[in-house]
Amino acid sequence: MIFFQVLLLCLLCIHTPASTKPGTQSDWKPITENDWQPKDDIIDGYDAVLLFEEIVADDRRLAENKCTFTLYRRIKIGSNKARKWANVTAPLIHERQKIKGIKGRTTLQTGKQFYLSQSQILEKNIYETRNVEIDQLSFVMPGVSDNSIIEYSIKYELPQSNHRWLFQKEIPLIRGEYHWLTYQFQPKNNFDYKNYFNRFSSDNGQKETRPSDEKKINQLTEIPTATKLTPAHAWLQDGQDTHTEFKPSKKEPKEIVFSVKNIPAFEAEPLTLPEVSLKHQLRCFYLDRDSKIFWKSVAQNTMEFISDYGRLKNKLRKISSKFKTLQSENEKILACYNWLQKNLQTSNYGIAPDNARTGQTVDDILRRGYGTVAEINHVFYLMLKDMGIDAYMAYTSNRSQHLFYTDVKQLEFDIILVAVPRDIDYRFFSPGELFLPETQVPWYAEGTTAFLVNEDSYGFHNIPYSSPNLNKTKRITWLKIDKQFNCTGKIFEVYGGHAGREYQISSKKFAASFWEESLQEELANIVPELSTQITYTKSRNSQKAKSSFFSNVQFPLLQNRISPRLFIRPADFMIKVENPFHQQTRKQTIVFDYAYELVDVLHMELPRGWEIEALPKAFEFENDVGLCEANFFMTGNLFSVQRKFRLNRPVWQAGDYDKVCNLFKNQQMSTLLTAIIKVDENTTLSLRD
Repeated sequence: MIFFQVLLLCLLCIHTPASTKPGTQSDWKPITENDWQPKDDIIDGYDAVLLFEEIVADDRRLAENKCTFTLYRRIKIGSNKARKWANVTAPLIHERQKIKGIKGRTTLQTGKQFYLSQSQILEKNIYETRNVEIDQLSFVMPGVSDNSIIEYSIKYELPQSNHRWLFQKEIPLIRGEYHWLTYQFQPKNNFDYKNYFNRFSSDNGQKETRPSDEKKINQLTEIPTATKLTPAHAWLQDGQDTHTEFKPSKKEPKEIVFSVKNIPAFEAEPLTLPEVSLKHQLRCFYLDRDSKIFWKSVAQNTMEFISDYGRLKNKLRKISSKFKTLQSENEKILACYNWLQKNLQTSNYGIAPDNARTGQTVDDILRRGYGTVAEINHVFYLMLKDMGIDAYMAYTSNRSQHLFYTDVKQLEFDIILVAVPRDIDYRFFSPGELFLPETQVPWYAEGTTAFLVNEDSYGFHNIPYSSPNLNKTKRITWLKIDKQFNCTGKIFEVYGGHAGREYQISSKKFAASFWEESLQEELANIVPELSTQITYTKSRNSQKAKSSFFSNVQFPLLQNRISPRLFIRPADFMIKVENPFHQQTRKQTIVFDYAYELVDVLHMELPRGWEIEALPKAFEFENDVGLCEANFFMTGNLFSVQRKFRLNRPVWQAGDYDKVCNLFKNQQMSTLLTAIIKVDENTTLSLRD
């Protein structure tokens, strides 16, 4: 099934090129005066310009698993700094690619030319296991000077079509062309339609989206006989100058030529979506003339798989029968969820037997006691259905890697969940994920659009973000200062939700000492001379995402003093605060991993006779994005500070940039607040001595 294509990776190997020839003058298109003097506002400030990029993607032998992909680039080098563009690594197009040829030449403005030779091409093994070997080719263009033009061409042979052209680069693109030589599907051909979607899905296909609050579920109907598949395409990220030409006609295209011009350079920004989702790009795919048939066929194929997977479920019925007597639906769901997390190991995290294999039926998984995340979640779905609970399989993707696009109908389901209707919304579950509470899904699935399907219907729905109070980190620091200005104490930290789960997973893979040492390094970055002794503990309930650290600490001598006063900035003893936003404006969506809340409490016991001379005023700032506050207290000789920071949700549009900046700026301002302590006379005299 298409949902498990990732399993093919263990069988794949990349091959080196069969031949690489230097090339001759006749192999290259002539360089013009415009190439030497490109004129466009988009090139201002750039020492390198991509003059022309051409891709020829040939699918005509798609049925034979022999597609070709030829990449050609012409780049003007304008300075010594720009010479880095002459260091070329052949892009990884597909795991099973074969590079059939590489050519390159450098042209100086005097007319002198240098051709790339076979000996200048290097091969490096970048990944290798018992079943996987991936090699990568690279080369340095010869004869490059501060005013030269380089050209290179790389030809690939691929086992399937691959059509995602990211034509926005890190340098400006003057002109680009993408030639798509299409496969001619024939009606009722055994290769066509279902085989195409099962075997030749795009490496990074996307799914259709609907409004997040729209609970629109389409009834499954009989899938009509597939008609002839035709080429389709979508330009993503609006605003570029594009053109599309169909040859010989739009109705029966054998070649489609896509062209772009004057594309500005991509400007990276911190904390945003993956670049593959932000850059201007073209996506090409094959589609039935009736696009609605696509999702119907996906739904039908999915349920055929689920039906086959659940054909043997005697053991499942025996287990779920124990929970049928529970009164409420929620109790039944929770009982099934907890049973699976307690009794089935998840092989994705490397803790199942070394000879772990894929189960053919649901009872295979239950009998052997382990399975992949997808397998366990399929078991959960079948258990709920066996108890008469309305449930859906939910397929989505990792938002830290790519997004969904409304106009592109291709598949890449790398996350599999289970959805249960709740009023006008859905609850999403993933018991196959290690240490994941029933109230959450993996953070990288939050906010994505899921394809929901069961035996009766299918549709789309957005997965909600988790609440910040579910992802709460709390640190309590107890310190004692003596009259020699030594500062010692203890730190206790509790990580909940997504952060706590990450520590739980890591502790399962590594020894506790590994994370104790990691946290020690983290604290040392805050206070370089800090002495710590850390102990890590996890939640007594192994199914819940909570991790704790206990530290004995000794801070360096307190130096910020002018007798008889000691100046204490509480932030020096608390969680380090940074502001990642320094740009005046923002173009891209702002993306954090997840919503969260940080509570940091400091208790500082002062020697008798010392007193607070100036206590900072309480500080509070709140807007739509979140909250930051700091409160200061003095009780007897105990000086206390409580600081809180909350991010309400992880994703904010560029138009909200000022609000996001204000929150983080105010958080950083709160760290400057200082308390002034007046020490007693004896301490002052000892300092003078």
